[in-house]
Amino acid sequence: MKKIIFLIFAGYGIWFAAVGGKRLDEDIVRDFYRQAADALINNDSEAYCKLIDDDMHGNSKFWMPSRPTIPSAFQQFGKKEACDSLAVIQQMKEQAQLLAGISLHINYEYTIESISISPDRKTATVELHDEFRIGTEREAMLIMRSRQTNQIRRNLGRAKIFHSNSITRVSEGKRR
Repeated sequence: MKKIIFLIFAGYGIWFAAVGGKRLDEDIVRDFYRQAADALINNDSEAYCKLIDDDMHGNSKFWMPSRPTIPSAFQQFGKKEACDSLAVIQQMKEQAQLLAGISLHINYEYTIESISISPDRKTATVELHDEFRIGTEREAMLIMRSRQTNQIRRNLGRAKIFHSNSITRVSEGKRR
């Protein structure tokens, strides 16, 4: 009897790793973005990094229209750079706090425009807009608005981003 129970659990584990743990649906994708937003807002690098696939690759373009003398920047990145991005954001916040002489907050909002699940349900292509702000409760000092196309896949039950293309517009803050 113990062998039969063991074989059932072993069979389920093998099935889950090979098939069940790789299937995606919209709820899983939306939950992925909720987890990413929570990690970003709470500056939780460990949780954020767990959402990034080891094979991550992406492209980002940044520009600051209000400062035409600052050239646009294009960056290709992998998992390490994506994981390190939270430390960069924290440094930006700390530098802005020193300049402003006040405590600043990070605000992040996103809107998922579309989710397209592949026919085999192993990957999803997600288009979204997001806005990241550093500032006080009443005024943002720095605003970054981006448009992204990301690809998510699920492996062993965990959704992870493995490709991203983004265009980000950086601007100085305005009163809300």
